[in-house]
Formats: sequence, C-alpha cells, structure tokens
Amino acid sequence: MLHDFIKIYIKNLKSSGKSPKTISTYSYALQKYNKWRIENTLLIKEVGRDSILRFRNTLLNEGLKPATVNLCLNVLYSFYDFLSNEGYLKGNPVNIKKNRLFFEYNQVKPFTAPEIIQIEAFLTNNSPELRIPILLLLSSGLSVKELTKLTPADIVLIKRHIFLKVRTSSKATRLVPLINDETARELLILIINNYKEFRVFPVSEKSIKRYLNFISEQVGIIISFKKIRKNYTEHLINTGCPRGLVRWIIGYRSALKVSPEDLFPYTVKV
Repeated sequence: MLHDFIKIYIKNLKSSGKSPKTISTYSYALQKYNKWRIENTLLIKEVGRDSILRFRNTLLNEGLKPATVNLCLNVLYSFYDFLSNEGYLKGNPVNIKKNRLFFEYNQVKPFTAPEIIQIEAFLTNNSPELRIPILLLLSSGLSVKELTKLTPADIVLIKRHIFLKVRTSSKATRLVPLINDETARELLILIINNYKEFRVFPVSEKSIKRYLNFISEQVGIIISFKKIRKNYTEHLINTGCPRGLVRWIIGYRSALKVSPEDLFPYTVKV
C-alpha cells in the first residue's frame, strides 16, 4: 500500500513542475525507506517517531553521509505531510528537529592561524586605514554595529588591562576583553593620536560590511559575523574562561555579577 502512496506522491511532484533530478532524488529516498519498512515488517500505521529514528540510524550504519541522511529525512517529512494533508494518513511521524543530524559541515569553524595571517597581510598591503578596525573585530568578537559606535571613552584601561566598553540594548554596559596584544597596542596609539575624535572609527556600518565581503572574495576566506564571534569565543574557552562568563562577555542576558578582576586573565595587559 505504501508503494501506491509513493506513486501518487511522485505523480503529484511531476504535476507541480518539479525537475527530473528532484523527482529522482525523492524516488530514491522513498524506495529506500519502503524497502527498510518491509524488511522490518512494519505496517504503515505502525510507523512512528521511534521507527523514523531507527531508519535514520540504519542509513548511518550503511555509511551514508549525514547530508544524504538529512535529505532522506526531509523527503520523508514532505511525503508524510502530503499524505496527511490529502487525508490518507493522520499526522506526520517525522520530527525534523529531533531526527536531523547536526554535523561538522554545518558548524561555523574559527579561523585557522594561516587564515588570520592571510587576512592581516591583505589588510596591510591593500587597506592599512581599515587594518585596525577589521583586526579589532577579530580580537573582540564585536558586531560591526558595535564597532562603529565605539568612542575614545569606550577604550578602558583598568590596572593596565585593556577592555572595550560596549552598551547593550538594555542600556547596560559590558566589558569586552581583547585577545590580541598587537591589535590592542595599535588601538591605544590610535586613541592617543586621535583623542579628540567623537568616534574611534569614523566609517559607516555598511562600508565595513561591504569591505568584509570584498576581503572574503579576494582572499577566498569567509569572513562572517558568526565566524568572527566563533573565533573569539573559542579563544576565550581555550584560555580557560568559563562558558557562563563567555556568554556574559558576548552580550547574552545573564544573572552573573562580573567585576573587571574576573576578566583580567582573559584580556591583554599593556
């Protein structure tokens, strides 16, 4: 009977204008699922969320890549959604959020040391005026919006430890440690020479974002806010910073009461 449902579904896909490649992919996933169901002597009405989880694990044990397994789950979800909407079956046994695999390919990775060197070299050779703000993003995990709002008063020295004072959406402030000595020193020199300026970096948010995209294209390295933030938080964690404190530093709401002394081990001392 499920074989008949598959035929009806595939026919519906064809009539809706799906490409031959899409139809072939859907047919592959559904036939694989039907074969598994028959081998496990499961009736259509007996298939539940536990069954779908077992099917997923079977695909993994066969050596299928996580991306292929997730594709099969997406096809099954659409298939059962169709049967449910058409009144053939009640409910959808596929729970995408719980069954879907989250694998390394989907995770944002921090920059490698060679990538940082490559970015620094490009900035030095092509745009020295934007070198400090871009490197400060990498050294602080700030968003571009937070970076462009910095004023000289937001560069804070406490017992020779340097921080950025950042205002949150709730008008509170947090101290952000810097993780790169050279960038911290260059920032201090910039502030000393331009202490009368209203903003540390008189450049627009759009300009910085546009330039980040340009660097990405030129050096072949993805430079996104998620990757910048991941690079920063990974550094803090690797230096022993507790995850709860990391969340406070990057601006998540927290009940922690943090003093500057708590942050001294994780910032640059000048």
